[in-house]
Amino acid sequence: MKSSSSVLERSSFEWGRVQSPADWLLPIAATLLVLLYVGWLYRRDSAELPLPLRALLVTLRIAAFVTLLVVYLQPQWRNEIDQVQNSRVVLLADTSLSMGLHDQEASAVPAEPSRAQRLTDAFRDGGWLRKLRGRHDVILVRFDQDSQRLATLPKLAGDAESDETSKDEQPIDWQAALEPRGTETRLGQSVRQWIETERAAPISGLVVFSDGQQNAGVDTGAAIGLAREARIPIYTVGLGSLTRPTNVRISDFVVPTRAYPGDHYTATGYLQAQGLAGKSVLVELTSRPADAAANSDGKLEASQQVTLGGDGEVVPVKFDLAPTETGRRTLKLAVRPPSDDRNPSDNQQEADVEIVDRKTRVLLFAGGPTREYQFVRNQFRRDRDMIVDVLLQTGVEGISQDAHEILEVFPNDAETLFAYDAILAFDPDWRQLSAQQQELLERWVADQAGGLVVLAGPVYTDSWAQDPAMVRVRSLYPVEFHRRFSLLDDSHYGSREPWPIEFSRDGL
Repeated sequence: MKSSSSVLERSSFEWGRVQSPADWLLPIAATLLVLLYVGWLYRRDSAELPLPLRALLVTLRIAAFVTLLVVYLQPQWRNEIDQVQNSRVVLLADTSLSMGLHDQEASAVPAEPSRAQRLTDAFRDGGWLRKLRGRHDVILVRFDQDSQRLATLPKLAGDAESDETSKDEQPIDWQAALEPRGTETRLGQSVRQWIETERAAPISGLVVFSDGQQNAGVDTGAAIGLAREARIPIYTVGLGSLTRPTNVRISDFVVPTRAYPGDHYTATGYLQAQGLAGKSVLVELTSRPADAAANSDGKLEASQQVTLGGDGEVVPVKFDLAPTETGRRTLKLAVRPPSDDRNPSDNQQEADVEIVDRKTRVLLFAGGPTREYQFVRNQFRRDRDMIVDVLLQTGVEGISQDAHEILEVFPNDAETLFAYDAILAFDPDWRQLSAQQQELLERWVADQAGGLVVLAGPVYTDSWAQDPAMVRVRSLYPVEFHRRFSLLDDSHYGSREPWPIEFSRDGL
């Protein structure tokens, strides 16, 4: 590959204080006046000295003043490096699955070429690409749910119209490079990523080859704002038909992550159609064990005949299921499309559901009966799929709490603590836990993947936050405690005045 920049080095001698010929006048005039005065002075004061000695003294003094003049003018060598960087053009090519569609409205039979094939032919022909390389380095990028640099094509030397390329340049398999493969079109995210990656070098523009809008990722507005800020123009090249293809698709499939044997749950699919309003389609729901092969035959759970709505209208399809066996299962929702459906790849979706015959066990650990503690306790207690135990540090013997079990001390052994799925800590006094209990809690989080939810508060948090003995507990909190946290007189940290949250572009 040829270098994308050329470097020229040169050295020159110059006077630091002389920027123009006029800058010589003042120092030379002042030096001449001083030299005349020195000559007159020595001629008068050294009349009785021998001539050679007088000449030597005058010469030394004149040399000293000339040296001062030279130092004042700042003689120096300047080393200059001229580096010329070629401007760059970034070509973003959409490789999502929709680029594999064929745009022929008159027939449901695919016609050549597809959108991706048209783009491939344009790159393979290369006439416009050679013209572009006659003035710029060209960076080729593919994007779908992610993005990847495919090649960096350097600026061509000489005649850009020539078909000749560098002998060192490897030919590109455009068919493989631009093959549709991605399930998403993250247009805004890809544009933003490559602006941030290449903005350090001169960019003449971004050219986007795509067949439509994005359907995932960062909003295009953020990418456009970044391009405007960097003053980088964006050029778009549309691919595909001006009319939407006839199609029915499953836009979403919603299934609960967990269900219980004998309990009914609902699996809901959402159908969208284009150009098929009023037509009826069969929707089938099948299931298979999650570890079974994706192409294996599943069990037919239910089916429905559904009438499609207008263009873009979402039609929900609900299935009520009652599992009888435990285990993780994969549900597949599939629609049998009409013959003129143009995109069979979006006619099915899958989701996993775990059927468990076990209740979630939670420990509420509170320094006192705060409002948050009471609210969570009441909500969890009403959930029949949860077992709620409480440990209230301010409680006394014989207290009554709406819970399955009231603990008097924090669990001291692994068998008891590891039985909990989650612990919710509401501003507890961790200093009441022994070193062994703290180590046990750390093991429960690290080894057993226990879910620890912590809420700080004004009563105990500032008391133990800086205690050296609480290092294990502090490491479990997802924050770094401020060093002055426990030194504040009013035990409050933060502002008393509310203010709106304004997200930056990076935060979005």
